[in-house]
Amino acid sequence: MPIAAAPERLATAPGWFGRRPRPIESLCDRYGNDNARGFAVSRVASELFERTRRFHGHEAWWVEPLQVAGVLHGIGRGFGETRYEAHGRNIILGQGLAGFDADLAHVVATAVLLHRGPLLADPDGLLAALPSHMIGPARCVAAVLRVAVALTDEPATLGHLDDTRNRLRWHVDGATAAEAAARATDLWDRVMPRPLTFRASGPRQYAARSGDGLQAAGYRMAQGLVLTICERYGAIAPGAALEELHQFRVASRRLRAVLRATRPAFGRSAVTPLSTAVRDMTRATNAVRDLDVMLEAFQGYATPRRAPDLWRHMLADRETCEAEMHDALRGEAFGRFRGEADAFLERHHPWERPADRQWARTRVGAAAPELLRSGLDRVLSHEQGVAAGEEESLHDLRLACKRLRYTAELLGGSVSGVKAGIVKPVKAMQTSLGDWNDAQVHAAYVARAAKAEACGWDSATLRGILEENANKQRRALHLFNAQWSEFVAEDALAALRDTLRRSLPG
Repeated sequence: MPIAAAPERLATAPGWFGRRPRPIESLCDRYGNDNARGFAVSRVASELFERTRRFHGHEAWWVEPLQVAGVLHGIGRGFGETRYEAHGRNIILGQGLAGFDADLAHVVATAVLLHRGPLLADPDGLLAALPSHMIGPARCVAAVLRVAVALTDEPATLGHLDDTRNRLRWHVDGATAAEAAARATDLWDRVMPRPLTFRASGPRQYAARSGDGLQAAGYRMAQGLVLTICERYGAIAPGAALEELHQFRVASRRLRAVLRATRPAFGRSAVTPLSTAVRDMTRATNAVRDLDVMLEAFQGYATPRRAPDLWRHMLADRETCEAEMHDALRGEAFGRFRGEADAFLERHHPWERPADRQWARTRVGAAAPELLRSGLDRVLSHEQGVAAGEEESLHDLRLACKRLRYTAELLGGSVSGVKAGIVKPVKAMQTSLGDWNDAQVHAAYVARAAKAEACGWDSATLRGILEENANKQRRALHLFNAQWSEFVAEDALAALRDTLRRSLPG
């Protein structure tokens, strides 16, 4: 709707809120000490409006009366809590709206009147005089301003907007700000298409909850991990701390685990492109990770003193691998990951495109026991291979343990006994098998390095170092066998299966 005013009454003034009537400019000049609050409210209100447009559906130009209402609120607030307060606000409204037509002035005035205290007024009654096509947007302006004022009273940064549930959940910095904003959503909940609440930002904001549908839980966890990967990616640079690379790998690994654990809800064809892109992106980090682990282990064997040539070879190899890793990460791999991540999040939102399959709407609390039971069966399928000491079976078991552990951590929080019965013992076995595998990789590396150097190194010293490495491998395998025997004991398995069975619905 255009503003009914002569062109000379409007100003395209510098500043973030664009077009505004000249009287507002004069009021801002007159009450300059007070309008900082109004500008702050307007900024927050604009962000609230823009980031929820796909839900309320109102045209972008409605942000202008919303911004004006925010500025007028800030100026009027400066009159203080006196008996002349209402009169002062009316003066501000009358002067500030001189450039608007009557209907638009009504919208702004109503928004300002509804923004404070308990919601006693009836918004429909206040807006009844408006043309029918303006009532919906006017309600939106009033509701958004009310929330924006609360968020300005308790300054907070608007974080992630979770729209996977019927009730929108907006995460903000600080519990106090979240509580204040949540109290101010009473008008929003009455007049907007979907209700809104606020929660304090934290590490659990993307976690699956037992009442979530499996698709919604998978989508939200993937969304959070994609953001984390992008943040960690920006911190990976030549010379960066090893912890940054480790956290990047952890987030990438967890994203693949989320896609695998919730694959029944999306379908294999939906998750495979993104999972493959994550794998390709992180492949370049594998060699660096292996060398970091090996350097730490071989330092324990006093390799810098006993075999300085081998140690220098490993350091040079580490430097080369790190350079290759940065080249790979700055190449097409990360761009392809971003493209696949954006496509996945756009195509498979649970509200906009629910998957047409049995698992999509199944609650996490109902799906987790079945998924955990399937993962447990995959782990136990390697029992004969473990008994026979088959290396291939041990490698496959290590991956199966990793997948079961992630499924339990991501989805099994509501299933009693999962932490003690699955997460702890499976993580312990995974660690032992990881140490066994690392020692095997280290022995192969030293053999290749010695061959490449035409063995100008002291062979007796190398044999001593490799023997220590072999002892470590044997200890890891011995520890795993003890852990495995305890895990597959008949009584322990029966209790675990009974726990999962009792957790199934019905």
